[in-house]
Amino acid sequence: MILSSSCKRIIVGSYSQEAIDPYLKVFEKGDKTIIYIPSMHIGAPEFYASIKKNIDSLRSAGFTIGYEGVASPTGDTPEQIDTLKRKFRKIIRFHLTNSYKDTANHSISKQIKKRKGIAQSRKNTGLNYDQDINMDLSANEMIKRYEEENGKIHLTDCDFSTPLNARYKCAKDKSISKFKFIRNLRDDHLCNLLINSTEKKIAVLFGAGHWHSVYPNLTKAGYKLVKGSFRQYGKDNTSR
Repeated sequence: MILSSSCKRIIVGSYSQEAIDPYLKVFEKGDKTIIYIPSMHIGAPEFYASIKKNIDSLRSAGFTIGYEGVASPTGDTPEQIDTLKRKFRKIIRFHLTNSYKDTANHSISKQIKKRKGIAQSRKNTGLNYDQDINMDLSANEMIKRYEEENGKIHLTDCDFSTPLNARYKCAKDKSISKFKFIRNLRDDHLCNLLINSTEKKIAVLFGAGHWHSVYPNLTKAGYKLVKGSFRQYGKDNTSR
């Protein structure tokens, strides 16, 4: 595959680490470059060390860094915040906290907690929240958009009585689409940001699973994948 001279300098010159390079997805359209860095919520320390080296080098090369991260619910009162947290939990079936390795959060499945490795963090990926851009939706915006499109999320007595960090055993609401909530809404938002951004060099760190939407949307918008394969999701250092 032939890359432009600028892309060669960035990818080949600055990224000689075999541990992560094969999984970088590089798009070009005219003078604009978008690099997608697939990640995992839980992985081996060396996996995140490789990501950090790439992000540090990309930032030094003048790339705007974007990242995945659903901001916690906010509201005018503690009651509003609590309700939003419970709506979010009702959809994804566990209470979302800052880490998938949160030992105090018993709503996270044992299968997830037993995965080998460490949790992705700002520190181990080299993100700078004061400088880098959150390209994800906030919890408030996710719930707002979902309810606008699908109707209000109704909480039950079980939803209110079950502590947020406790195991969540409330009955499933079959009318709720978890995939639409955690994937479609966020994927559309991310793709719109990447396509419409006036920045010429963007690198975004996002979950490998979102690649299924990013690839076709950028391709449809006229971007060409010049490095990386559609079938490569990112180096999986987790046990599933």
